[in-house]
Amino acid sequence: MKVFIRTLCLSLVMSLTLMANAQLVNCNPNPNGEPWWAGDLPEITPEIQAELDAIPTLTISSRSESTVLPNVVDNSQKPWFRPVFLQDGGCCGQASGVGYTFTYEVNRARNVSGNIAENQYPTHFTWNFLNKRDPLGGSWYYHGWDIIKQMGVPNVVDYGGMYKNIVLPDRNNVWETGYDKYKKALSNKVVTEYHTINVATPYGLDLLKHWLNDHGSGEDSGGLANFACYITGWEYGILPMESDETGKYIVEHWGNPNTGGYHAMTIVGYNDNIKFDFNGDGQFSNPDPNDMSTWEIGALKVVNSWDTTFGNQGFVYMPYRLLATSYYSGGIRPQNVHVLSVTSTYSPEMTLKVSVQHPCRKQLKFYSGYSNNANQTSPNGTYGFVAFNYDAWNGAACLPMQGINEDPIELCLDYGQFYNLNNVGKVYFIVHETDPSNSNLGVISNFSLVDYRWNEVST
Repeated sequence: MKVFIRTLCLSLVMSLTLMANAQLVNCNPNPNGEPWWAGDLPEITPEIQAELDAIPTLTISSRSESTVLPNVVDNSQKPWFRPVFLQDGGCCGQASGVGYTFTYEVNRARNVSGNIAENQYPTHFTWNFLNKRDPLGGSWYYHGWDIIKQMGVPNVVDYGGMYKNIVLPDRNNVWETGYDKYKKALSNKVVTEYHTINVATPYGLDLLKHWLNDHGSGEDSGGLANFACYITGWEYGILPMESDETGKYIVEHWGNPNTGGYHAMTIVGYNDNIKFDFNGDGQFSNPDPNDMSTWEIGALKVVNSWDTTFGNQGFVYMPYRLLATSYYSGGIRPQNVHVLSVTSTYSPEMTLKVSVQHPCRKQLKFYSGYSNNANQTSPNGTYGFVAFNYDAWNGAACLPMQGINEDPIELCLDYGQFYNLNNVGKVYFIVHETDPSNSNLGVISNFSLVDYRWNEVST
């Protein structure tokens, strides 16, 4: 017998001091359990759609193309995969993109265990630069990857946990401070690129399988992938005796824009032997080989960030058919997944040591710049830091740089990543302020250039 179970989510509208109203839903059916927050991924605006469209498409190597795919791949069983965890607040984008995918990919590149905190990476270091100071505020996973690509990320031990041990709503406000802390984070500035795979067709599914199996390059192991869907109102069934993983959960459909709960999760593997009778005819078939929305055989394994009380110890199977199903009918949105590539090590050649104090960080944007000639008075070019980019949210009041006190924020910013250092004659650190009423006073209390090539410090 086919059994479907429908999930219900409790809508919460929270009015918080210094911010407008925001909505999140708790999808945990246990009223006494920890909240399963959904609805925190930003909707796809024209701006976000343009960003998604600009992500390059994954191409795989001829060696990967010629690799015969196994029927089952499960990267959650690899030693590089970290244990399932419970996200805090609306950080699902960073939970999926940093907590799971980045952690796995870096550990894989370094061949170290994901079971120890030193090899796990926090959600809130990146999320706190992206949430606009809203504990319910969401962010796309690739925005976190952009931050790591410029600044790195500390591990869980150096950061003090997956999030700072500060009572909400304050802990989503915290920006890390300390040159040495940011310098250590730079050792994890190992993101090289990320790609998109359109998975609405069997061809796209095949590309995804090759990524999961061999990283799209014929390697001995594969990677993870990220996706988004509306999760409120999702229905799941129980896998029958005829299927692999009998008795475990399989998603019949996700939610839709009307049910809400836009949420990011992580794909860890696939199984071609998963079977479920979706149309109720007593058979298991893929009747149209070109239309995955008709398929009843095959599923991806997904990990969520709602702890081990969700699904099967934190995991659930998502049938291939949902990759080709409209998000209005319970499919994923967009019909793309995103994959991350990293290198194993990074060491900066030149950094900026800066301290900035300001009562309203949402008015500031940070740049570095250069001149070819030391006698120039203005830069030839500048490069902006995506983390320090007008921390603004409509209706929000000002916060100081660290978010929780008035002290300056001290940073180690990688300078050499942007420029050919042999052509740099003068170095600039630029803070652009948008303060129409000229009501706030900021101070750059320290600015030094640290050249690790020669162990020189210039102030």
